[in-house]
Amino acid sequence: MGELHLDELASVPTTLVAEERTVKGRGRTAPSLDGRLSVGVPTVTPLVTVDLDDGQRRYIEAQPDHQFHLLHLGCSFLGGDGERIESAWFEVHMEQPGIPAEAGPIAWSMSPTRLVEKKTVARTVSFGAELKILDALSIGPSVEQTTTTEPKHAWLRAFGELEPTIAWEFRSSNTIEIDGSHRLLAVIRSPAGTNSEARVNLVANVRRKVLGIFPFRADLDPATRTVMIG
Repeated sequence: MGELHLDELASVPTTLVAEERTVKGRGRTAPSLDGRLSVGVPTVTPLVTVDLDDGQRRYIEAQPDHQFHLLHLGCSFLGGDGERIESAWFEVHMEQPGIPAEAGPIAWSMSPTRLVEKKTVARTVSFGAELKILDALSIGPSVEQTTTTEPKHAWLRAFGELEPTIAWEFRSSNTIEIDGSHRLLAVIRSPAGTNSEARVNLVANVRRKVLGIFPFRADLDPATRTVMIG
């Protein structure tokens, strides 16, 4: 089984800029938020450089028209007095100029795919057959596990596997706040010998004590907004 140690990403403090919200027919905005979000500088690792097992290497060799990379992303949320992040959407769109979307890069595998509680786990990622990510990784405060037969609220979910646009949705609940640091991973499959561009976008809905819920977008630094895969 292939396994890769994950280094910590360089973290860039990022301002949340309020979008206009219509209230009783009038447009309203809220002040920008500083110190509430940091975004990691994405890294890309070719899987041919990872210590894979023989079966995984044979899988790569059997697909000479494709290449596989691990895209490592991250973000950190920090709540403030009188503010609560109700939801956030971390999106990545991949494309390759001159190539139709259906033939371009896609997310072959994503992690985490669904979390019902916050977890502290080892800083490694393991790959199974066909280079699918085995471990769902998220770094944050531990929450005691309980056993129940009732469906649990998923506070973090992944969308877009096998598509060129992927996203992770964070959603708070009565028991879980959106805070702490989070690691997001995707195995990207793209045409062999090519370079693709991945563009990051992050938006959030923040509840403010007086103004209510406002939509915000992250004013991303160039280092966190785009990354080349290839």
